[in-house]
Amino acid sequence: MDDSSERINVKELSNKFFIDIFEITNDELYILGSIKTRNADENIEVKINHSKINVNKLYFHEKEYLKENNINSHYIEFRFPISENETYDIEFESENSEKFDIAFSKHCNFSRVVGYSMTKKYISIIHGNTITIQKKTTTKWLKQEAKAIFNMLKGKNRQTLIVIPFRIAYLLGYPFLKNKRIWFYMDRPDIADDNGMHLFKYAVKQDPEIKKYFIINKNSRDYPEMKKIGNVLPFQSLKHRYLTLFAENIIASHPENSVIYPFWKSFPYYAGILKSKTTFLQHGIIKDDISHWLNKSEMNLSMFVTSAIKEYESVFKHKYNYDENVIKLTGMPRFDNLKNEKDKKQILIMPSWRNYLKDKPPEEIIQSGLFKRFNSLLNNDKLIKIAKENEYEIIFRPHFHIYKFIDLFEINDYVKIEPQETKYQQLFNNGSLLITDFSSVVFDFAYLKKPVIYYQYCNDYHFDVENAYFNYETMGFGEVCRSEDELIDLIEDYMKNDCKMKDKYLRRVDEFYLYTDKNNCKRVHETIKKIPPRS
Repeated sequence: MDDSSERINVKELSNKFFIDIFEITNDELYILGSIKTRNADENIEVKINHSKINVNKLYFHEKEYLKENNINSHYIEFRFPISENETYDIEFESENSEKFDIAFSKHCNFSRVVGYSMTKKYISIIHGNTITIQKKTTTKWLKQEAKAIFNMLKGKNRQTLIVIPFRIAYLLGYPFLKNKRIWFYMDRPDIADDNGMHLFKYAVKQDPEIKKYFIINKNSRDYPEMKKIGNVLPFQSLKHRYLTLFAENIIASHPENSVIYPFWKSFPYYAGILKSKTTFLQHGIIKDDISHWLNKSEMNLSMFVTSAIKEYESVFKHKYNYDENVIKLTGMPRFDNLKNEKDKKQILIMPSWRNYLKDKPPEEIIQSGLFKRFNSLLNNDKLIKIAKENEYEIIFRPHFHIYKFIDLFEINDYVKIEPQETKYQQLFNNGSLLITDFSSVVFDFAYLKKPVIYYQYCNDYHFDVENAYFNYETMGFGEVCRSEDELIDLIEDYMKNDCKMKDKYLRRVDEFYLYTDKNNCKRVHETIKKIPPRS
């Protein structure tokens, strides 16, 4: 739901049906939406051409601001076959036959400010509290677009000074670009170091009829390297924004709307003409329940990559609400490039992030358990002594959020703080032993059958570790340590054994990963090709 909707009073909320997803694919309408009310249970009726249709109830994690006000969300979804030869009027009613006002979430490809949504074959128009779907004609489309632009001009919103030229340019380019197959690949806008980059390197050599672009900031140090691989669009450039309107697939390791859409702040003004579907390549294997973030209502992913059977099963267990057509067990593209190299002797220390540290001042950060424990570990005299004796480097590469206060750590001359720009795979391929707490970087490192130690000094992690499918004691790829002394003794034992993974953990690695054949990129690419485009 749009952030501005959070300030709507309860009475206004209870009168609205919020549509999160509105799309038409293969002559089938799909809608997911909800009402917000203090009632513990409430039925939502959907009528198409005045006849009630069956709907499916869904359950998602409730948002904090709703819980604080004792408000409940009641979600429904439905699919309905449609034909170009028919016209459909859709209305939403309470069980008392009172019509709901229709509102749209910010991330919905429909909005009141535009007033219509279209595909190649259909145009959907909102009139009051009714959505009408009918066959699209050029005349109908241009009439609605002219009306939308006129309303934007009348509204005198500063955003429209940018939006209107883009929409006019879209009209002019539509005859030439409507049938083009345009795919975008992304990691974070400032870096190419994840599944997006690895899949792009594979995909540029496949299916020449598909135009493929990697999206990255022009001032990123990775920009020149990506230019050598294939077509690159500078993030938020004019061409990036324009081609986004015609993109068929956006394929990303970070699926947040604010990352993948270059005009996210003014998204409702572009709604109605977008046709892209989103493939989530993953940023790491999921081991915790993160359905509050990645659920269907928030992200509407068209493909969701998983790499392990337990991970795949966990997505259906929790409130993500995707079906088997979306969740795919293919393996992550970046695994194809992992190599177990032995040329360097390196101990990697890579702690994860803690949400409770967000926006905290330095005086609070240095009092946190995370800071105290890892600052102490990095300056442990025994650790430094045994590392020197056994000729191992000690490298500190924490979660990227921790770099915001990296200067607070009291680093000695022996421990190296790795620059944030260093490629993760360089560390994984060269590293000998990994020490972390809860970070999912473990899954890349263990994939190479290199030893891992979990340093879990206390349960201060922001995810519910106790109820996650991944049990560190019974499924983990290394020992779980609670104290610094225990950890140092284990590190010393591994050094003396040439940092070899123990048989117990080798068996766990073999049981966990489904694919180790270096064909993950191929599987992912071929699966994306099967995603049906919008009609």
